[in-house]
Amino acid sequence: MDRSKAEEQIMLHALVADVQIKTRPPKKILIEVNERVGVGSILFEGDYFSVDEEGVVLLASTQLDEDLPLFTGLDLPDTVSMGMKLEGDAVADVILIATKVKDRYPGLQKEIKVAGVDSYSLYLDRMEVKLGDAHDLTAKLTALDDLLATLPAKSKENVEYIDVSAPKKPAVKEKSQ
Repeated sequence: MDRSKAEEQIMLHALVADVQIKTRPPKKILIEVNERVGVGSILFEGDYFSVDEEGVVLLASTQLDEDLPLFTGLDLPDTVSMGMKLEGDAVADVILIATKVKDRYPGLQKEIKVAGVDSYSLYLDRMEVKLGDAHDLTAKLTALDDLLATLPAKSKENVEYIDVSAPKKPAVKEKSQ
């Protein structure tokens, strides 16, 4: 058996991140496959595609995976298909943000929007959180956590946005009455 050729063939599948083939004499072959895992989703022509941490497009679905943040505002190519790799600074930034927030706010639908050049917003159940650039995310999310913990539930409905782009001076803007 040609192990390297078999590994090469298995790696052609878009969902495979890594593969190792080992032989165990006399008659055993062990194939260990590590699958790619989605960290976010994109909407393209009516289908939701999950995207892994390397920007590789994974499975398509007609329904959004509620566990993954939705990426919006990205400049996408003319076609998107399983296995292709999305490129660019904005893609890398939304993936970085997604890895930080994916499991952080359970039960809340998350959207990460490219709001401009080096400017991103996180939506938590439609409440906008202005992040600014993708630097210092730990401090920004800690500031957000502190603000969310101090806001009474009723006043959260009146929040127009939360700005944590300067994490030492976060701001809350309430909706006009």
